[in-house]
Formats: sequence, structure tokens, C-alpha cells
Amino acid sequence: MPDSPDGLRHTGTVPLTTERLFLRRLTPDDADAMFANFASDEDVARYMSWQAYRTAEELREKLTEWQTDYEEKKTYYWGIFLKDTDELIGTIYLYTEGEIARIGSVSYCLGKPWWGNGYMPEALLAVMRHGFCEIGYNRIEAYHAKSNLQSGRVMQKAGMTFDGVLRQRCKTYLGFEDCYFYSYLKEEFTP
Repeated sequence: MPDSPDGLRHTGTVPLTTERLFLRRLTPDDADAMFANFASDEDVARYMSWQAYRTAEELREKLTEWQTDYEEKKTYYWGIFLKDTDELIGTIYLYTEGEIARIGSVSYCLGKPWWGNGYMPEALLAVMRHGFCEIGYNRIEAYHAKSNLQSGRVMQKAGMTFDGVLRQRCKTYLGFEDCYFYSYLKEEFTP
């Protein structure tokens, strides 16, 4: 039975696994690895809504705040870890964009040493599977700045459909940029 008026069955940030990855909640203990592996990297942060962190302690404070957010079943913030080494390589977020229309939106980041290995499409597919099959979203969407072609390739590799361009929807290190939107519909998704 749905747990909210919008028909969604919120689960909170539960562990997810794939062939090579596991996704779980982040804790303040993850701050050092997150800082070293991607959160302090300007190349990673330049397309994100946050700036590169200057210290691991600053990041630890943010992760401490997230612990309260995790108490809400509508919160979906995962750390992405390699199964073989338990190394934290990125993050992925899912949030409700439209309650009544049951639209979820995904955002993600990955440390540079792991770019181009197919990890992010793998994580994205796991999150979309959870969003469609467990939470009950009808549509899951994502977008990338025009200059962030790598992010667009992630969406394409995950099987998302290009929907169109929103003019100057993002602000990146280059200034205001057009954004390319992609989506997946529940009826198209095969778990």
C-alpha cells in the first residue's frame, strides 16, 4: 500500500548492489575517503551544485547533517563503493521532482580515476530500478550541462531517452549553460 498521498512507497536510502558496486548511506566516517577520492577535485565539482570541499572536516560536517536527512524516508543519498575493495568512488542522489506525477530526478558524481569504466551507468540503473520497482516512480529524469558530455554518455549508456534542451537551465564554471534532459519511463524499464 502506498505510504504517501502521491502513491509513492518511500523506502529511504536502503543498500543496493550491482555486479561490481554496492550503494549505501554515507556516514561522517566516510569524509576522508570522499574528500580524497572526489569531493576536493575541482574537475568533479565544476558541474555540481556544490563547490569542491577545502577540508575533510568541512565535508564531515556536511555528512553529519545528512544523518538527520536520512531519517526521512523520502531521502535518497547513496555513496557508491567498489565491491572488491570497499573504496568510495562517487555519490548518487534520487529525489522526488513531482509528487502527483510521480517523477524522480537523479544526480551523480564520480571520482576521476574511475571515469570511463561504466561504473556510473551501472549505479544509475540500480537506482532507477529501485525508483521504479520499489518506490513507484512513473518517470525518472536527469540532465547535464551542454559542456558536460561525459554525463550525457552516462545517461545514454543507461538507456535513457533524450527529451530536449532547456535554455540556460544550469550554472557551471562556464556560466549559464543550456541543459540536456533525459528520462526513462516505468513502462520502458525492464528490471
